[in-house]
Amino acid sequence: MSFDFDVNDIETSENDFGPLADGKYCAYVSGVEDESRQSQAGHDYEQIKLTLTVCKGDKKGRLVFKNCIYSHPNQAAGDIGQQSLKSLFIAQGNPAPRMTVESLGDCNTCVEVVLRTKASKNSAYGPSQEVYFNKCTDGACADEACQSDSAGPGQPTDSTGDIW
Repeated sequence: MSFDFDVNDIETSENDFGPLADGKYCAYVSGVEDESRQSQAGHDYEQIKLTLTVCKGDKKGRLVFKNCIYSHPNQAAGDIGQQSLKSLFIAQGNPAPRMTVESLGDCNTCVEVVLRTKASKNSAYGPSQEVYFNKCTDGACADEACQSDSAGPGQPTDSTGDIW
């Protein structure tokens, strides 16, 4: 079989696969992958690739991706990734002091995912969207509603609860 399609025969999707707007979203970890990589400069490093699924509001089902480097020749790079993974681990309410791929991935607890777009310090790169994790404190991410279709309405909000 060869790759040959008439684009007029393909239905247009109503899905928006662009980046999510800056704001706060209720999400759970739906994928965790530990991988070894090599930078363009030839440095070997280890990272965790996270996939999170938004579980409430009009963006329910959308995915958020974050790579967290935890071991790198540049100690600061590893520290930043480890701090991000720790914030996710704590936000999930994991009771064990040891963080593993399994403990991150097996927890269906919703966390508050905060997206913020920041300008790059290097003019060769465009802006990037940073991903931060917080524990849900207002009950907006109740565990029992996290992955169910009965989840209540939800949109990105700020700390006052105002919709962005």
